[in-house]
Amino acid sequence: MKSHMISYPLLIVKPKAFRIGHMGNITPEMLEEAIVKIGETLQKLGHEVDIVGACKQFKEMILTTV
Repeated sequence: MKSHMISYPLLIVKPKAFRIGHMGNITPEMLEEAIVKIGETLQKLGHEVDIVGACKQFKEMILTTV
């Protein structure tokens, strides 16, 4: 069973971000899928979202931290 929960981030970035929590092992591919789904949801709610740009930025971040 899959479930999702959106939680508040650290207080210093609270107005600009949210946290994706997890229990167990996750892969970069799983996180990228979450970014895509969140982007699609925001688009459905009428927000302008650059999903491709967000995924590109995520991949660049992963490459520099691994």
